[in-house]
Amino acid sequence: MANNPNRKNRFKLKGYELVWSDEFNYEGKPDINKWNYDIGNHQWSNWERQAYTNKKENAYVHNGKLYIRAIKKKDGERDFTSARLTTHNRAAWKYGYFEIKVKMPNGMGAWPAIWMMQEYNNEKIKWPRGGEIDIVEHCSRLENLLLFSLHSERHNCWNFTEQQFTTGYYACLSVCKKFHVYGMRWEKDSFSFYVDGWLVATYKKNKIDFEKYGESYWPFDNRFYLIINLAVGGLLGGPIVNTKKMPFVMEIDYVRVYKKNRND
Repeated sequence: MANNPNRKNRFKLKGYELVWSDEFNYEGKPDINKWNYDIGNHQWSNWERQAYTNKKENAYVHNGKLYIRAIKKKDGERDFTSARLTTHNRAAWKYGYFEIKVKMPNGMGAWPAIWMMQEYNNEKIKWPRGGEIDIVEHCSRLENLLLFSLHSERHNCWNFTEQQFTTGYYACLSVCKKFHVYGMRWEKDSFSFYVDGWLVATYKKNKIDFEKYGESYWPFDNRFYLIINLAVGGLLGGPIVNTKKMPFVMEIDYVRVYKKNRND
């Protein structure tokens, strides 16, 4: 577990080119050409307490920023509503550098996440076999813990017999008070995670394990799509929700995806 960023390894964009972005330089609901919604009021497999909607009160763009809001409002059996945006069937990538500038929500019970799932994840390739890449998750109930994780069939939060690809980075309270830049460099045999350009976690493919277990160990040689959501409660949000702090608001300044230059 890393408590301080590696000051010797600052990421530089040299050799990368921008291939996709949303700078949120418009007004209204998120751009339908770039984003769609996951909606519903079930528990999303993590005992979460919100329903996800496509309503403007839960996700909208204003003054150059995307706002995702979790509010106290009944929706079926759920006590809260929020939003979960994805690029599924819009855009997906294999390898590259992903960068998001975010101010996290402040309040016990908030669980914001920026992550990725395999584009071709279907009934035959259910989670966790299809893989999951957590660019950053924020855990407000654990002293502003930031998590950077990979999940696969052999390495995931429910498989307690195998080592997990998870590193916690304890951040200061400023994650909720000002914007920070969260980055992830995804290469064929490794992942590197950054906060404000500083390296905080690295995971490398073990070739022996890959030869033995294949994609059940490392499913990350496929195309993945982006997900941005703000959950309430659940595994990381916890059982207590401080409704006095609501609405929980996640502010996103930009989302950018880079690929290595072909001539580099």
